[in-house]
Amino acid sequence: MQVVKNVIKTIKQFIEYTKKIKTKEKNRNLVLIFSFCFLMSFGLIFAYNNYSSYISAKKNKNIDYRTLIVDKTKNYKDGGKKVLSKLSTVEDVGETPLKKVVKTNLKNTIYDGNIILKAVPNQDLPTIIEGTSFSKINNYTLVCPITFYPDTKASTGNLEKNDIMNTEEVLSKNIEIPLHLDSEEINKKFRVAGTYDPKEKLDTFNTCYMKASLFKEYFEEENSLSYYVVVDSYENLAETEKNILAKGWAEENVKRYVELDEVKVEMYNFLYPIILIFLGLIAVLYILNYAEKKIKLEEGQINIYLAEGNNINKISMFYMLEVLLNITKAFVRSMIIILIIYYFGKEEFMFKYINLGYSYELYLGSLILIYVFTTILSCIYTYFRVFVYLKYRK
Repeated sequence: MQVVKNVIKTIKQFIEYTKKIKTKEKNRNLVLIFSFCFLMSFGLIFAYNNYSSYISAKKNKNIDYRTLIVDKTKNYKDGGKKVLSKLSTVEDVGETPLKKVVKTNLKNTIYDGNIILKAVPNQDLPTIIEGTSFSKINNYTLVCPITFYPDTKASTGNLEKNDIMNTEEVLSKNIEIPLHLDSEEINKKFRVAGTYDPKEKLDTFNTCYMKASLFKEYFEEENSLSYYVVVDSYENLAETEKNILAKGWAEENVKRYVELDEVKVEMYNFLYPIILIFLGLIAVLYILNYAEKKIKLEEGQINIYLAEGNNINKISMFYMLEVLLNITKAFVRSMIIILIIYYFGKEEFMFKYINLGYSYELYLGSLILIYVFTTILSCIYTYFRVFVYLKYRK
C-alpha cells in the first residue's frame, strides 16, 4: 500500500509541476519537431514497404518478369528449343509472344478500344471468378477482368471509377477483333465467357485471356529468330540464364522480356535506412538540446523543488515524465493525421493501383516500434542528464 501511495503522490506532484512549467514554448517546439519526425517516418515506412510489396508482386505474380527472349542458335537443328525445354526451371518455350495489343469495336467517347490479349502456360492462368472455366472455353471466347476498362490508360491507374464495367456488363460483351490470317485481315467476334481478378496476376484492367492454341494460330511470329522462355519463378531466372549460356548461347543472345530495374531497387534499399536514421538523429539532437536548455531555464524552479524536500531522483522523474507526455502527444497527433489520410485515400488508391502490385498497408507495428524506441531513449537521456546535473552541480 505504501508503494501505491508513493506513486500517487509522485503523480500529483508531477501534475502540480506541469502547472508551473515556464518553458511551454520549448514544449511546443518539442511536440512540433517530434510530430514532424513521426510523420516523415510514417510516410517513409509506408512508401518503402508498399514499394517493396510492388517489387515482390512483380517478381512473383507477373509472368513478364520471369520470361526470357533467347535467340535461336545454329548449334542445334531446331534452334535450341529441345535443349531449352529440358531445363528443369523452364515452364514453356515457344515462338509466340505472351501478349498482344489489339484494337476492338469497343472504341467510343470513353475508351480507345485497345485491349491486351494474353495466352500463358496453364499453371500461370488466373482463377475464374464468374463464368466459364479456362478448360471449357472454346476458340472464340475470352476471359476478361471483373473490372474491365478497354483502353490503353488501363496500365496507368489514371482511370475514372464510373467508367469501369461491372461483371454483368463484361459478361454480356461481344468483342470484335481484327485478326490476320494468310496475309488477310478478318474481323472475328469473341464472346466474354468468364471474368477474373486482375490483381491475382498483376494484369491491367484491359487484359483478356484467350485460348492458347488460337492465340498461337493468329499471333505466332513467322520466321521468328527467338524463343520466349518462361521460367518457373523469378528466383530461378538468373540460374536459368547461366544454364542457357552454359549450353552454348552468347550473353547478348539471352535477354529478359521485361527488365526489372535492380539498380533502382538497390538504391531504395540503401536510402531507406539512411533517411530513417537521419530522422531519428534529428529527434535525438533535439532532445539533447532540449534537456540542456530546460535545465538552464528552470534552475530557479529546481531550487524550489529541492527546498520543498524533493530528492534528485524524483525531480529527474518529473522531467522524464514531461518528455514522455510531449512525445506521446506528438505521436498521437501524427497518428490521427496518418489515419485520416489513410482512410480518405484508401478507396481511391485501391481502385487505381492495387492491381499494379502496390499494397495499402499502414504497418502499424513499425510505427509503434519507432515511437517506443524514440521514447525510451529520450526519457532515459533526460532522466540521467537532470540527475547528473543535480548531483554534481556546485
